Amino acid sequence: MRGTVLCLAFVCVLVGAAQPATPTEHAEKTCSSLDQAYELAQNGDAEAQCWLARQYEAGLCGLCKDGPLAVVWFKKAAEAGRAEAQFALGIRCFFGIGVPQDLAQAVYWLHKAALRNHAEAQYRLAGCLEDGLGTSADKAAGVFWYTRSAELGYPQAQNMLGILCIKGLGVTRDAQAAAQWFQKAAMQGYATAQFNLGCSYEKGEGVDKDREKALYWYGKAARQGDADAQARLEAF
Repeated sequence: MRGTVLCLAFVCVLVGAAQPATPTEHAEKTCSSLDQAYELAQNGDAEAQCWLARQYEAGLCGLCKDGPLAVVWFKKAAEAGRAEAQFALGIRCFFGIGVPQDLAQAVYWLHKAALRNHAEAQYRLAGCLEDGLGTSADKAAGVFWYTRSAELGYPQAQNMLGILCIKGLGVTRDAQAAAQWFQKAAMQGYATAQFNLGCSYEKGEGVDKDREKALYWYGKAARQGDADAQARLEAF
């Protein structure tokens, strides 16, 4: 079974309710409201602060690309309790993007976002706890946050939980539960989980042995460029 590692993959997503657009929501969609967004951000609007941070980070809306200044605005939004900003700040602290690398601070902000049900933050926090990065290693806490993230539907966490279940790492070994988690992630199009589910069907681990289903899931993963799945198809 194959897992994943902590990687640089972060998105600051702003989601609004189905209601008339507020000035901040309008600012999300067009650079013509940059001045208005800046004023909102200066007045403590966390959503506008996060939006402004992304513009500085990418050098959009006529702004000079400025990683450290992006971090300043992410931090303001994070301190105001904006989960996606807390996550973004945690990732930047982890990799040293716009700030000196600080794994302890990364864990601090990831934990803040995780408590606000940010699924990817929960997944990243679990990895830090599992490997003792920026904090003392705590396998049980790692499993807890992988589970929280998986239950929110985050496919990488579902796949990782499947791996822990099938290997009995931090949890009771349960091949059936592993296959169920692989299935959930595979149905979302996550290639690694599709490969792992193919392995489950090929070996009959947690599911009835089924060559056709193994080929199906290997094929799904292979079409996404998964080298291991491509190799298994050739072996078949």
